[in-house]
Amino acid sequence: MRMKFVMILLLALIFLQPNTNAQDSLASSFYQPYPDPKTRRPELLTNGFIDVLNYGQMNASARLFKLYLGNPTSFMIPVSIYSGVSANNFTGPQRSNEPLILNILNPLSGIFNLSFDALNYNNPRNVKLTKIGIQYQAGVRLLSFTNLQSLQTISFMNSFANVGMVVKTGAWEKNRVQNLGTSWLSARLIITAVNNYLREYLGNVYSKSHLWGISIGFGVEISRVVGIKGYYYRYVDINIPAFKIPVYQFTFNYSMGY
Repeated sequence: MRMKFVMILLLALIFLQPNTNAQDSLASSFYQPYPDPKTRRPELLTNGFIDVLNYGQMNASARLFKLYLGNPTSFMIPVSIYSGVSANNFTGPQRSNEPLILNILNPLSGIFNLSFDALNYNNPRNVKLTKIGIQYQAGVRLLSFTNLQSLQTISFMNSFANVGMVVKTGAWEKNRVQNLGTSWLSARLIITAVNNYLREYLGNVYSKSHLWGISIGFGVEISRVVGIKGYYYRYVDINIPAFKIPVYQFTFNYSMGY
């Protein structure tokens, strides 16, 4: 029931999104307005992310492309496809399946990730630097884990959604106000569907149909100076010990805009 409510809310936000003032919620330039659809170039390999986690895991992901579905003069749905890989370079052999604990909550995780995402401000025409917006995303992705008994890799499709608030303001270096960037603080509620494969990963002790979590993030992005984000993830309403430990994620991103 709660999953249906979240999906209905996300779809309503998408279709109510104004065309000329829509925002991209996950790219390094996600506080820039979309250009005119008639002159917009394809967004191919324009953004990437390198994540460093508190238990030594590293993830690298890139947005393969982004396109828009709908009517350019009335409504549109932004659709993105991401792809990524993981490596455990700091802590030696991988202990159990720790990366999946974060990947379930991370909206950019997955070998393949197809989702729609956006950020709407309360007053898109407001030219003030400090704004409050609603951020939302929903989609499907391909996740994997290793069966520790058979040592087989199990891959499965997983659906997810998240919604939250973002507060954005400016950021700049001393004596370089002309190179004005952005800083932001976000808080999101995350929901992930639990299928038989994910239930196997959880040890068949989790009987609910969904996993819930929260995320708090902060970022500073100044052109040619810095682009870094930090996130705090935590599961809620779950009694499995490994899932009670919060995960901290630090993200370095690049942007290759046209």
